Amino acid sequence: MPAKKGKGKKEAAGKSSAETARLTQLRAQEAEAERFLRNENERRQRDELEERITFLRDEQVRALREKDNRLGELTQHLKRVTAAKEEEQAAYELQIKQLSNAQEVFLSENSLSKVEMDELRVLVQKERTSTAMQLEQLRETLEAERCASNDDRQRLRAQACEALAQAEVLRQRLQRMSEENDFQERSFNLQRREMEKDLEKALATGKALREALDERDADGRKNVALLELLNAQLEADTRRHETEMVAEQESTRRAKEDADRLASACTAAHEALDKVRRGAQEAKQSADAELHELKQLMEQVRFDAEYLRRELDTLNAEHREAAEKAEKKAQALQAELQQTQVELEAATKENEEVKSLLLRKEREHFDKVTFLNAQVSNGRTTTAQLREEVQRLRDHHEKDRQHYESSNQKATQRLESHIAAEKDRNQVKHSYDEAVLAETDALKRKVSGLHAQLASQKEEFEQLRTSKDDEIARLRGILDVHFIPNRKDAEVARESVRSDAVFLLKEELCILEEKMQQREKVREETEAMLRSRVADQADVIAALQLDLKQAQLGGNESMRALEKEIVRLQKTLEMHQIA
Repeated sequence: MPAKKGKGKKEAAGKSSAETARLTQLRAQEAEAERFLRNENERRQRDELEERITFLRDEQVRALREKDNRLGELTQHLKRVTAAKEEEQAAYELQIKQLSNAQEVFLSENSLSKVEMDELRVLVQKERTSTAMQLEQLRETLEAERCASNDDRQRLRAQACEALAQAEVLRQRLQRMSEENDFQERSFNLQRREMEKDLEKALATGKALREALDERDADGRKNVALLELLNAQLEADTRRHETEMVAEQESTRRAKEDADRLASACTAAHEALDKVRRGAQEAKQSADAELHELKQLMEQVRFDAEYLRRELDTLNAEHREAAEKAEKKAQALQAELQQTQVELEAATKENEEVKSLLLRKEREHFDKVTFLNAQVSNGRTTTAQLREEVQRLRDHHEKDRQHYESSNQKATQRLESHIAAEKDRNQVKHSYDEAVLAETDALKRKVSGLHAQLASQKEEFEQLRTSKDDEIARLRGILDVHFIPNRKDAEVARESVRSDAVFLLKEELCILEEKMQQREKVREETEAMLRSRVADQADVIAALQLDLKQAQLGGNESMRALEKEIVRLQKTLEMHQIA
Protein backbone atom coordinates (compact mmCIF):
# COMPACT_ATOMS: atom_id res chain seq x y z
CA MET A 1 0.00 0.00 0.00
CA PRO A 2 2.72 2.55 0.84
CA ALA A 3 4.40 1.74 -2.45
CA LYS A 4 1.17 2.38 -4.25
CA LYS A 5 0.66 5.67 -2.41
CA GLY A 6 4.11 6.90 -3.45
CA LYS A 7 3.46 5.84 -7.01
CA GLY A 8 0.18 7.78 -6.98
CA LYS A 9 1.96 10.86 -5.73
CA LYS A 10 4.53 10.58 -8.49
CA GLU A 11 1.83 10.22 -11.08
CA ALA A 12 -0.04 13.19 -9.63
CA ALA A 13 3.18 15.23 -9.61
CA GLY A 14 3.88 14.22 -13.21
CA LYS A 15 0.38 15.13 -14.24
CA SER A 16 0.63 18.48 -12.47
CA SER A 17 3.99 19.22 -14.09
CA ALA A 18 2.60 18.20 -17.49
CA GLU A 19 -0.44 20.41 -16.91
CA THR A 20 1.81 23.27 -15.85
CA ALA A 21 3.95 22.83 -18.96
CA ARG A 22 0.83 22.71 -21.10
CA LEU A 23 -0.53 25.92 -19.51
CA THR A 24 2.83 27.62 -19.97
CA GLN A 25 2.84 26.59 -23.63
CA LEU A 26 -0.74 27.89 -24.01
CA ARG A 27 0.21 31.22 -22.47
CA ALA A 28 3.23 31.46 -24.76
CA GLN A 29 1.04 30.66 -27.79
CA GLU A 30 -1.54 33.27 -26.69
CA ALA A 31 1.21 35.90 -26.25
CA GLU A 32 2.64 35.00 -29.66
CA ALA A 33 -0.84 35.20 -31.22
CA GLU A 34 -1.41 38.62 -29.62
CA ARG A 35 1.97 39.83 -30.89
CA PHE A 36 1.17 38.52 -34.35
CA LEU A 37 -2.26 40.22 -34.34
CA ARG A 38 -0.73 43.44 -33.06
CA ASN A 39 2.01 43.41 -35.71
CA GLU A 40 -0.50 42.51 -38.40
CA ASN A 41 -2.80 45.37 -37.36
CA GLU A 42 0.10 47.83 -37.29
CA ARG A 43 1.30 46.67 -40.72
CA ARG A 44 -2.23 46.94 -42.11
CA GLN A 45 -2.62 50.43 -40.64
CA ARG A 46 0.74 51.51 -42.12
CA ASP A 47 -0.23 50.14 -45.54
CA GLU A 48 -3.62 51.85 -45.38
CA LEU A 49 -2.00 55.11 -44.30
CA GLU A 50 0.51 54.93 -47.17
CA GLU A 51 -2.26 54.14 -49.64
CA ARG A 52 -4.30 57.03 -48.25
CA ILE A 53 -1.36 59.44 -48.55
CA THR A 54 -0.69 58.24 -52.12
CA PHE A 55 -4.37 58.62 -53.00
CA LEU A 56 -4.53 62.13 -51.52
CA ARG A 57 -1.35 63.14 -53.37
CA ASP A 58 -2.75 61.80 -56.66
CA GLU A 59 -6.04 63.58 -56.00
CA GLN A 60 -4.22 66.85 -55.33
CA VAL A 61 -2.18 66.48 -58.53
CA ARG A 62 -5.34 65.71 -60.49
CA ALA A 63 -7.15 68.68 -58.90
CA LEU A 64 -4.25 70.98 -59.81
CA ARG A 65 -4.31 69.70 -63.40
CA GLU A 66 -8.05 70.21 -63.58
CA LYS A 67 -7.61 73.73 -62.23
CA ASP A 68 -4.93 74.44 -64.85
CA ASN A 69 -7.28 73.16 -67.56
CA ARG A 70 -10.14 75.23 -66.17
CA LEU A 71 -7.96 78.34 -66.07
CA GLY A 72 -6.92 77.72 -69.68
CA GLU A 73 -10.57 77.40 -70.70
CA LEU A 74 -11.39 80.58 -68.77
CA THR A 75 -8.55 82.39 -70.56
CA GLN A 76 -9.85 81.30 -73.97
CA HIS A 77 -13.38 82.27 -73.00
CA LEU A 78 -12.17 85.67 -71.85
CA LYS A 79 -10.41 86.14 -75.19
CA ARG A 80 -13.63 85.30 -77.03
CA VAL A 81 -15.62 87.65 -74.79
CA THR A 82 -13.03 90.40 -75.34
CA ALA A 83 -13.24 89.93 -79.11
CA ALA A 84 -17.05 90.10 -78.99
CA LYS A 85 -16.87 93.24 -76.83
CA GLU A 86 -14.45 94.87 -79.27
CA GLU A 87 -16.75 93.98 -82.18
CA GLU A 88 -19.72 95.54 -80.37
CA GLN A 89 -17.68 98.65 -79.59
CA ALA A 90 -16.63 98.89 -83.25
CA ALA A 91 -20.29 98.58 -84.29
CA TYR A 92 -21.25 101.36 -81.87
CA GLU A 93 -18.43 103.58 -83.16
CA LEU A 94 -19.55 102.89 -86.74
CA GLN A 95 -23.13 103.89 -85.85
CA ILE A 96 -21.87 107.08 -84.17
CA LYS A 97 -19.74 107.83 -87.23
CA GLN A 98 -22.77 107.29 -89.49
CA LEU A 99 -24.81 109.66 -87.32
CA SER A 100 -21.99 112.23 -87.46
CA ASN A 101 -21.88 111.89 -91.27
CA ALA A 102 -25.66 112.32 -91.40
CA GLN A 103 -25.34 115.43 -89.24
CA GLU A 104 -22.65 116.84 -91.54
CA VAL A 105 -24.84 116.11 -94.58
CA PHE A 106 -27.77 117.80 -92.86
CA LEU A 107 -25.64 120.85 -92.03
CA SER A 108 -24.37 121.03 -95.62
CA GLU A 109 -27.95 120.83 -96.92
CA ASN A 110 -28.94 123.54 -94.46
CA SER A 111 -26.11 125.77 -95.68
CA LEU A 112 -27.15 125.11 -99.30
CA SER A 113 -30.74 126.01 -98.48
CA LYS A 114 -29.48 129.17 -96.77
CA VAL A 115 -27.51 130.10 -99.88
CA GLU A 116 -30.56 129.45 -102.06
CA MET A 117 -32.74 131.58 -99.78
CA ASP A 118 -30.14 134.37 -99.95
CA GLU A 119 -30.22 134.16 -103.74
CA LEU A 120 -34.02 134.27 -103.66
CA ARG A 121 -33.87 137.28 -101.35
CA VAL A 122 -31.52 139.06 -103.76
CA LEU A 123 -33.84 138.26 -106.69
CA VAL A 124 -36.89 139.48 -104.76
CA GLN A 125 -35.03 142.67 -103.82
CA LYS A 126 -34.11 143.23 -107.46
CA GLU A 127 -37.68 142.62 -108.55
CA ARG A 128 -38.90 144.95 -105.81
CA THR A 129 -36.56 147.73 -106.99
CA SER A 130 -37.57 147.19 -110.60
CA THR A 131 -41.24 147.26 -109.57
CA ALA A 132 -40.63 150.47 -107.60
CA MET A 133 -38.94 152.05 -110.61
CA GLN A 134 -41.79 151.00 -112.85
CA LEU A 135 -44.23 152.37 -110.27
CA GLU A 136 -42.37 155.67 -110.27
CA GLN A 137 -42.49 155.77 -114.03
CA LEU A 138 -46.18 154.94 -113.94
CA ARG A 139 -46.70 157.66 -111.36
CA GLU A 140 -44.95 160.17 -113.61
CA THR A 141 -47.04 158.99 -116.54
CA LEU A 142 -50.22 159.36 -114.49
CA GLU A 143 -49.14 162.83 -113.37
CA ALA A 144 -48.57 163.74 -117.02
CA GLU A 145 -52.01 162.42 -117.95
CA ARG A 146 -53.99 164.53 -115.44
CA CYS A 147 -55.19 166.69 -118.28
CA ALA A 148 -56.97 163.85 -120.13
CA SER A 149 -60.60 164.05 -121.23
CA ASN A 150 -63.82 162.48 -119.88
CA ASP A 151 -63.44 159.58 -122.33
CA ASP A 152 -60.03 158.89 -120.85
CA ARG A 153 -61.63 158.98 -117.41
CA GLN A 154 -64.21 156.37 -118.46
CA ARG A 155 -61.56 154.15 -119.96
CA LEU A 156 -59.39 154.55 -116.87
CA ARG A 157 -62.36 153.63 -114.72
CA ALA A 158 -62.88 150.49 -116.82
CA GLN A 159 -59.18 149.68 -116.52
CA ALA A 160 -59.40 150.29 -112.76
CA CYS A 161 -62.29 147.84 -112.55
CA GLU A 162 -60.25 145.29 -114.47
CA ALA A 163 -57.27 145.92 -112.16
CA LEU A 164 -59.55 145.44 -109.14
CA ALA A 165 -60.74 142.14 -110.57
CA GLN A 166 -57.14 141.05 -111.15
CA ALA A 167 -56.23 142.22 -107.65
CA GLU A 168 -59.12 140.18 -106.25
CA VAL A 169 -57.88 137.15 -108.18
CA LEU A 170 -54.36 137.78 -106.88
CA ARG A 171 -55.72 138.25 -103.36
CA GLN A 172 -57.56 134.92 -103.57
CA ARG A 173 -54.42 133.20 -104.85
CA LEU A 174 -52.34 134.76 -102.10
CA GLN A 175 -54.96 133.71 -99.53
CA ARG A 176 -54.77 130.12 -100.80
CA MET A 177 -50.99 130.28 -100.63
CA SER A 178 -51.16 131.66 -97.07
CA GLU A 179 -53.54 128.84 -96.09
CA GLU A 180 -51.12 126.31 -97.56
CA ASN A 181 -48.28 127.95 -95.64
CA ASP A 182 -50.36 127.81 -92.43
CA PHE A 183 -51.04 124.11 -93.02
CA GLN A 184 -47.32 123.49 -93.58
CA GLU A 185 -46.52 125.44 -90.40
CA ARG A 186 -49.01 123.37 -88.40
CA SER A 187 -47.57 120.12 -89.76
CA PHE A 188 -44.08 121.40 -89.00
CA ASN A 189 -45.12 122.27 -85.42
CA LEU A 190 -46.60 118.78 -84.99
CA GLN A 191 -43.34 117.25 -86.21
CA ARG A 192 -41.40 119.52 -83.83
CA ARG A 193 -43.58 118.38 -80.90
CA GLU A 194 -43.03 114.73 -81.85
CA MET A 195 -39.29 115.34 -81.99
CA GLU A 196 -39.41 116.98 -78.54
CA LYS A 197 -41.29 113.96 -77.18
CA ASP A 198 -38.69 111.61 -78.73
CA LEU A 199 -35.93 113.72 -77.17
CA GLU A 200 -37.61 113.53 -73.74
CA LYS A 201 -37.93 109.75 -74.14
CA ALA A 202 -34.24 109.50 -75.07
CA LEU A 203 -33.27 111.59 -72.03
CA ALA A 204 -35.46 109.41 -69.78
CA THR A 205 -33.85 106.27 -71.24
CA GLY A 206 -30.37 107.71 -70.63
CA LYS A 207 -31.32 108.55 -67.04
CA ALA A 208 -32.65 104.99 -66.55
CA LEU A 209 -29.38 103.60 -67.97
CA ARG A 210 -27.36 105.76 -65.54
CA GLU A 211 -29.52 104.62 -62.60
CA ALA A 212 -29.12 100.96 -63.68
CA LEU A 213 -25.33 101.42 -63.88
CA ASP A 214 -25.32 103.00 -60.39
CA GLU A 215 -27.37 100.09 -59.04
CA ARG A 216 -25.03 97.58 -60.64
CA ASP A 217 -22.02 99.36 -59.10
CA ALA A 218 -23.73 99.29 -55.66
CA ASP A 219 -24.48 95.56 -56.08
CA GLY A 220 -20.86 94.98 -57.10
CA ARG A 221 -19.65 96.74 -53.93
CA LYS A 222 -22.04 94.60 -51.85
CA ASN A 223 -20.70 91.44 -53.55
CA VAL A 224 -17.14 92.56 -52.81
CA ALA A 225 -18.03 93.06 -49.11
CA LEU A 226 -19.68 89.62 -48.94
CA LEU A 227 -16.72 87.98 -50.65
CA GLU A 228 -14.34 89.70 -48.22
CA LEU A 229 -16.38 88.31 -45.31
CA LEU A 230 -16.27 84.86 -46.92
CA ASN A 231 -12.52 85.20 -47.44
CA ALA A 232 -12.08 86.20 -43.78
CA GLN A 233 -14.08 83.16 -42.65
CA LEU A 234 -12.15 80.85 -44.95
CA GLU A 235 -8.83 82.33 -43.79
CA ALA A 236 -9.91 81.66 -40.19
CA ASP A 237 -10.63 78.06 -41.19
CA THR A 238 -7.27 77.76 -42.91
CA ARG A 239 -5.42 79.07 -39.84
CA ARG A 240 -6.83 76.12 -37.89
CA HIS A 241 -5.34 73.72 -40.41
CA GLU A 242 -1.94 75.39 -40.87
CA THR A 243 -0.23 72.73 -38.73
CA GLU A 244 -1.25 70.06 -41.22
CA MET A 245 -0.23 72.01 -44.35
CA VAL A 246 3.55 72.31 -43.77
CA ALA A 247 4.42 69.60 -46.29
CA GLU A 248 2.13 71.09 -49.01
CA GLN A 249 3.16 74.79 -48.81
CA GLU A 250 5.69 74.66 -51.64
CA SER A 251 3.28 73.05 -54.14
CA THR A 252 0.51 75.41 -52.99
CA ARG A 253 2.77 78.44 -53.49
CA ARG A 254 3.61 77.30 -57.03
CA ALA A 255 -0.07 76.73 -57.77
CA LYS A 256 -0.88 80.20 -56.40
CA GLU A 257 1.83 81.78 -58.56
CA ASP A 258 0.43 80.01 -61.63
CA ALA A 259 -3.08 81.13 -60.68
CA ASP A 260 -1.92 84.75 -60.13
CA ARG A 261 -0.09 84.70 -63.47
CA LEU A 262 -3.19 83.42 -65.27
CA ALA A 263 -5.41 85.88 -63.37
CA SER A 264 -3.14 88.80 -64.38
CA ALA A 265 -3.52 87.67 -68.01
CA CYS A 266 -7.30 87.83 -67.58
CA THR A 267 -7.40 91.54 -66.54
CA ALA A 268 -7.64 92.67 -70.21
CA ALA A 269 -11.19 91.30 -70.57
CA HIS A 270 -14.19 93.69 -70.80
CA GLU A 271 -17.06 91.24 -70.22
CA ALA A 272 -17.15 88.43 -67.58
CA LEU A 273 -20.78 87.29 -67.42
CA ASP A 274 -20.20 83.95 -69.17
CA LYS A 275 -16.92 83.65 -67.30
CA VAL A 276 -18.69 84.04 -63.96
CA ARG A 277 -21.19 81.42 -65.02
CA ARG A 278 -18.42 79.01 -65.99
CA GLY A 279 -16.55 79.79 -62.78
CA ALA A 280 -19.69 79.08 -60.77
CA GLN A 281 -20.19 75.80 -62.60
CA GLU A 282 -16.57 74.85 -62.04
CA ALA A 283 -16.85 75.81 -58.37
CA LYS A 284 -19.91 73.61 -58.17
CA GLN A 285 -18.04 70.76 -59.85
CA SER A 286 -15.08 71.19 -57.49
CA ALA A 287 -17.46 71.30 -54.52
CA ASP A 288 -19.15 68.15 -55.81
CA ALA A 289 -15.73 66.54 -56.22
CA GLU A 290 -14.82 67.52 -52.66
CA LEU A 291 -18.15 66.19 -51.44
CA HIS A 292 -17.51 62.95 -53.31
CA GLU A 293 -14.05 62.76 -51.76
CA LEU A 294 -15.51 63.37 -48.31
CA LYS A 295 -18.09 60.68 -48.95
CA GLN A 296 -15.27 58.31 -49.92
CA LEU A 297 -13.47 59.27 -46.73
CA MET A 298 -16.62 58.55 -44.73
CA GLU A 299 -16.99 55.21 -46.47
CA GLN A 300 -13.37 54.41 -45.68
CA VAL A 301 -13.88 55.45 -42.04
CA ARG A 302 -17.02 53.33 -41.86
CA PHE A 303 -15.13 50.40 -43.37
CA ASP A 304 -12.31 50.87 -40.83
CA ALA A 305 -14.80 51.08 -37.98
CA GLU A 306 -16.57 47.97 -39.24
CA TYR A 307 -13.24 46.15 -39.53
CA LEU A 308 -12.22 47.17 -36.00
CA ARG A 309 -15.63 46.21 -34.68
CA ARG A 310 -15.30 42.77 -36.30
CA GLU A 311 -11.80 42.41 -34.89
CA LEU A 312 -13.06 43.39 -31.45
CA ASP A 313 -15.93 40.94 -31.76
CA THR A 314 -13.55 38.16 -32.72
CA LEU A 315 -11.22 39.07 -29.86
CA ASN A 316 -14.14 39.21 -27.45
CA ALA A 317 -15.42 35.87 -28.73
CA GLU A 318 -11.96 34.35 -28.40
CA HIS A 319 -11.65 35.88 -24.96
CA ARG A 320 -15.02 34.52 -23.93
CA GLU A 321 -14.09 31.10 -25.24
CA ALA A 322 -10.75 31.23 -23.43
CA ALA A 323 -12.48 32.42 -20.23
CA GLU A 324 -15.04 29.65 -20.47
CA LYS A 325 -12.31 27.10 -21.04
CA ALA A 326 -10.31 28.55 -18.14
CA GLU A 327 -13.36 28.53 -15.90
CA LYS A 328 -14.10 24.91 -16.83
CA LYS A 329 -10.52 23.96 -16.21
CA ALA A 330 -10.49 25.93 -12.92
CA GLN A 331 -13.69 24.18 -11.78
CA ALA A 332 -12.19 20.81 -12.73
CA LEU A 333 -8.84 21.52 -11.01
CA GLN A 334 -10.04 23.82 -8.20
CA ALA A 335 -9.94 21.11 -5.62
CA GLU A 336 -6.48 19.99 -6.61
CA LEU A 337 -4.60 23.06 -7.99
CA GLN A 338 -4.56 26.24 -5.89
CA GLN A 339 -1.59 27.56 -7.81
CA THR A 340 -3.53 27.25 -11.06
CA GLN A 341 -6.15 29.63 -9.64
CA VAL A 342 -3.41 32.23 -9.02
CA GLU A 343 -2.21 31.84 -12.60
CA LEU A 344 -5.77 32.09 -13.85
CA GLU A 345 -6.24 35.29 -11.86
CA ALA A 346 -3.08 36.65 -13.47
CA ALA A 347 -4.44 35.63 -16.87
CA THR A 348 -7.74 37.38 -16.11
CA LYS A 349 -5.82 40.49 -15.10
CA GLU A 350 -3.92 40.39 -18.38
CA ASN A 351 -7.21 39.93 -20.21
CA GLU A 352 -8.64 42.93 -18.36
CA GLU A 353 -5.61 44.95 -19.37
CA VAL A 354 -6.17 43.84 -22.97
CA LYS A 355 -9.82 44.85 -22.64
CA SER A 356 -8.88 48.24 -21.22
CA LEU A 357 -6.34 48.65 -24.03
CA LEU A 358 -8.96 47.73 -26.60
CA LEU A 359 -11.46 50.08 -24.98
CA ARG A 360 -8.90 52.87 -25.01
CA LYS A 361 -8.14 52.21 -28.68
CA GLU A 362 -11.84 52.15 -29.39
CA ARG A 363 -12.27 55.49 -27.61
CA GLU A 364 -9.37 56.96 -29.57
CA HIS A 365 -10.86 55.65 -32.78
CA PHE A 366 -14.23 57.09 -31.78
CA ASP A 367 -12.59 60.46 -31.08
CA LYS A 368 -10.91 60.33 -34.49
CA VAL A 369 -14.21 59.45 -36.15
CA THR A 370 -16.01 62.32 -34.36
CA PHE A 371 -13.21 64.70 -35.36
CA LEU A 372 -13.50 63.56 -39.00
CA ASN A 373 -17.28 63.92 -38.80
CA ALA A 374 -16.85 67.46 -37.48
CA GLN A 375 -14.46 68.23 -40.33
CA VAL A 376 -16.92 66.73 -42.81
CA SER A 377 -19.79 68.79 -41.35
CA ASN A 378 -17.65 71.94 -41.46
CA GLY A 379 -16.74 71.15 -45.05
CA ARG A 380 -20.40 70.58 -45.88
CA THR A 381 -21.48 73.88 -44.29
CA THR A 382 -18.67 75.72 -46.08
CA THR A 383 -19.61 74.02 -49.35
CA ALA A 384 -23.27 74.92 -48.84
CA GLN A 385 -22.34 78.53 -48.12
CA LEU A 386 -20.13 78.62 -51.21
CA ARG A 387 -22.91 77.10 -53.30
CA GLU A 388 -25.41 79.66 -52.02
CA GLU A 389 -22.99 82.52 -52.66
CA VAL A 390 -22.15 81.21 -56.14
CA GLN A 391 -25.86 80.78 -56.94
CA ARG A 392 -26.62 84.28 -55.71
CA LEU A 393 -23.75 85.71 -57.75
CA ARG A 394 -24.91 83.71 -60.76
CA ASP A 395 -28.48 85.04 -60.43
CA HIS A 396 -27.26 88.59 -59.86
CA HIS A 397 -24.92 88.53 -62.86
CA GLU A 398 -27.60 86.90 -64.99
CA LYS A 399 -29.93 89.78 -64.10
CA ASP A 400 -27.15 92.27 -64.88
CA ARG A 401 -26.53 90.58 -68.23
CA GLN A 402 -30.23 90.63 -69.12
CA HIS A 403 -30.52 94.26 -68.05
CA TYR A 404 -27.39 95.19 -70.03
CA GLU A 405 -28.72 93.34 -73.12
CA SER A 406 -32.12 95.07 -72.79
CA SER A 407 -30.39 98.46 -72.39
CA ASN A 408 -28.26 97.72 -75.48
CA GLN A 409 -31.39 96.75 -77.44
CA LYS A 410 -33.16 99.91 -76.26
CA ALA A 411 -30.17 102.04 -77.24
CA THR A 412 -30.04 100.34 -80.65
CA GLN A 413 -33.77 100.87 -81.16
CA ARG A 414 -33.41 104.48 -80.07
CA LEU A 415 -30.57 105.02 -82.53
CA GLU A 416 -32.62 103.40 -85.30
CA SER A 417 -35.61 105.58 -84.41
CA HIS A 418 -33.35 108.67 -84.48
CA ILE A 419 -32.00 107.63 -87.87
CA ALA A 420 -35.55 107.04 -89.19
CA ALA A 421 -36.70 110.37 -87.76
CA GLU A 422 -33.69 112.08 -89.34
CA LYS A 423 -34.55 110.50 -92.69
CA ASP A 424 -38.19 111.61 -92.32
CA ARG A 425 -37.07 115.13 -91.42
CA ASN A 426 -34.76 115.19 -94.43
CA GLN A 427 -37.64 114.07 -96.63
CA VAL A 428 -39.93 116.74 -95.12
CA LYS A 429 -37.22 119.37 -95.59
CA HIS A 430 -36.69 118.25 -99.19
CA SER A 431 -40.44 118.41 -99.87
CA TYR A 432 -40.61 121.83 -98.16
CA ASP A 433 -37.67 123.07 -100.27
CA GLU A 434 -39.38 121.77 -103.40
CA ALA A 435 -42.60 123.53 -102.37
CA VAL A 436 -40.67 126.77 -101.72
CA LEU A 437 -38.96 126.47 -105.11
CA ALA A 438 -42.33 125.82 -106.79
CA GLU A 439 -43.85 128.83 -105.03
CA THR A 440 -40.83 130.93 -106.02
CA ASP A 441 -41.23 129.85 -109.65
CA ALA A 442 -44.94 130.66 -109.47
CA LEU A 443 -44.16 134.09 -108.00
CA LYS A 444 -41.57 134.67 -110.72
CA ARG A 445 -44.11 133.77 -113.36
CA LYS A 446 -46.68 136.07 -111.72
CA VAL A 447 -44.17 138.92 -111.51
CA SER A 448 -43.21 138.40 -115.17
CA GLY A 449 -46.93 138.44 -116.05
CA LEU A 450 -47.36 141.67 -114.09
CA HIS A 451 -44.34 143.11 -115.88
CA ALA A 452 -45.87 142.16 -119.21
CA GLN A 453 -49.20 143.71 -118.18
CA LEU A 454 -47.42 146.87 -117.05
CA ALA A 455 -45.51 147.01 -120.33
CA SER A 456 -48.72 146.55 -122.35
CA GLN A 457 -50.47 149.20 -120.24
CA LYS A 458 -47.52 151.50 -120.72
CA GLU A 459 -47.67 151.01 -124.48
CA GLU A 460 -51.43 151.62 -124.42
CA PHE A 461 -50.86 154.75 -122.34
CA GLU A 462 -48.25 155.93 -124.81
CA GLN A 463 -50.62 155.30 -127.70
CA LEU A 464 -53.45 157.01 -125.84
CA ARG A 465 -51.22 159.92 -124.97
CA THR A 466 -50.03 160.35 -128.56
CA SER A 467 -53.56 159.93 -129.89
CA LYS A 468 -55.07 162.16 -127.28
CA ASP A 469 -52.58 164.99 -127.34
CA ASP A 470 -53.95 166.03 -130.67
CA GLU A 471 -57.50 165.59 -129.46
CA ILE A 472 -56.74 167.57 -126.29
CA ALA A 473 -55.15 170.32 -128.32
CA ARG A 474 -58.16 170.40 -130.62
CA LEU A 475 -60.55 170.40 -127.67
CA ARG A 476 -58.55 173.12 -125.95
CA GLY A 477 -58.77 175.19 -129.07
CA ILE A 478 -62.48 174.65 -129.13
CA LEU A 479 -62.71 175.40 -125.39
CA ASP A 480 -60.68 178.52 -125.86
CA VAL A 481 -63.03 179.58 -128.58
CA HIS A 482 -66.10 178.49 -126.65
CA PHE A 483 -65.57 179.19 -122.90
CA ILE A 484 -66.72 176.39 -120.64
CA PRO A 485 -67.16 177.44 -116.98
CA ASN A 486 -66.79 173.96 -115.38
CA ARG A 487 -63.47 173.16 -117.05
CA LYS A 488 -61.67 173.44 -113.74
CA ASP A 489 -64.10 170.96 -112.13
CA ALA A 490 -63.51 168.51 -114.97
CA GLU A 491 -59.75 168.70 -114.47
CA VAL A 492 -60.26 168.10 -110.72
CA ALA A 493 -62.43 165.05 -111.45
CA ARG A 494 -59.82 163.72 -113.88
CA GLU A 495 -57.11 164.20 -111.24
CA SER A 496 -59.26 162.31 -108.66
CA VAL A 497 -59.64 159.41 -111.09
CA ARG A 498 -55.85 159.28 -111.60
CA SER A 499 -55.28 159.39 -107.82
CA ASP A 500 -57.77 156.51 -107.28
CA ALA A 501 -55.91 154.32 -109.76
CA VAL A 502 -52.57 155.18 -108.15
CA PHE A 503 -54.00 154.39 -104.69
CA LEU A 504 -55.23 150.99 -105.88
CA LEU A 505 -51.84 150.16 -107.36
CA LYS A 506 -50.13 151.29 -104.14
CA GLU A 507 -52.40 149.05 -102.09
CA GLU A 508 -51.63 146.11 -104.38
CA LEU A 509 -47.91 146.76 -104.03
CA CYS A 510 -48.23 147.05 -100.23
CA ILE A 511 -50.06 143.72 -100.14
CA LEU A 512 -47.31 142.13 -102.24
CA GLU A 513 -44.63 143.60 -99.95
CA GLU A 514 -46.45 142.28 -96.86
CA LYS A 515 -46.67 138.84 -98.43
CA MET A 516 -42.96 138.92 -99.21
CA GLN A 517 -42.19 140.02 -95.63
CA GLN A 518 -44.35 137.20 -94.27
CA ARG A 519 -42.55 134.70 -96.47
CA GLU A 520 -39.21 136.10 -95.37
CA LYS A 521 -40.29 135.78 -91.72
CA VAL A 522 -41.47 132.19 -92.28
CA ARG A 523 -38.15 131.39 -93.96
CA GLU A 524 -36.20 132.86 -91.04
CA GLU A 525 -38.34 130.94 -88.52
CA THR A 526 -37.84 127.73 -90.50
CA GLU A 527 -34.10 128.33 -90.64
CA ALA A 528 -33.96 129.00 -86.86
CA MET A 529 -36.02 125.86 -86.21
CA LEU A 530 -33.73 123.77 -88.42
CA ARG A 531 -30.69 125.18 -86.58
CA SER A 532 -32.24 124.36 -83.20
CA ARG A 533 -33.08 120.86 -84.47
CA VAL A 534 -29.49 120.35 -85.64
CA ALA A 535 -28.20 121.58 -82.27
CA ASP A 536 -30.61 119.25 -80.42
CA GLN A 537 -29.51 116.31 -82.55
CA ALA A 538 -25.86 117.18 -81.90
CA ASP A 539 -26.60 117.30 -78.15
CA VAL A 540 -28.41 113.94 -78.34
CA ILE A 541 -25.48 112.37 -80.21
CA ALA A 542 -23.01 113.82 -77.68
CA ALA A 543 -25.16 112.54 -74.79
CA LEU A 544 -25.35 109.07 -76.39
CA GLN A 545 -21.57 109.05 -76.89
CA LEU A 546 -21.07 110.10 -73.26
CA ASP A 547 -23.51 107.40 -72.08
CA LEU A 548 -21.68 104.82 -74.21
CA LYS A 549 -18.31 105.84 -72.73
CA GLN A 550 -19.74 105.77 -69.20
CA ALA A 551 -21.26 102.32 -69.86
CA GLN A 552 -17.88 101.10 -71.17
CA LEU A 553 -16.07 102.51 -68.11
CA GLY A 554 -18.67 100.96 -65.78
CA GLY A 555 -18.38 97.63 -67.63
CA ASN A 556 -14.58 97.75 -67.34
CA GLU A 557 -14.77 98.52 -63.60
CA SER A 558 -17.32 95.75 -63.02
CA MET A 559 -15.13 93.39 -65.10
CA ARG A 560 -12.09 94.17 -62.93
CA ALA A 561 -14.12 93.76 -59.74
CA LEU A 562 -15.55 90.43 -60.97
CA GLU A 563 -12.10 89.19 -61.97
CA LYS A 564 -10.74 90.07 -58.52
CA GLU A 565 -13.67 88.28 -56.91
CA ILE A 566 -13.13 85.20 -59.10
CA VAL A 567 -9.42 85.14 -58.20
CA ARG A 568 -10.32 85.36 -54.51
CA LEU A 569 -12.89 82.58 -54.84
CA GLN A 570 -10.38 80.38 -56.66
CA LYS A 571 -7.77 80.99 -53.96
CA THR A 572 -10.19 80.28 -51.15
CA LEU A 573 -11.50 77.14 -52.87
CA GLU A 574 -7.95 75.90 -53.42
CA MET A 575 -7.02 76.59 -49.82
CA HIS A 576 -10.15 74.86 -48.57
CA GLN A 577 -9.60 71.89 -50.85
CA ILE A 578 -5.98 71.57 -49.73
CA ALA A 579 -7.07 71.88 -46.11
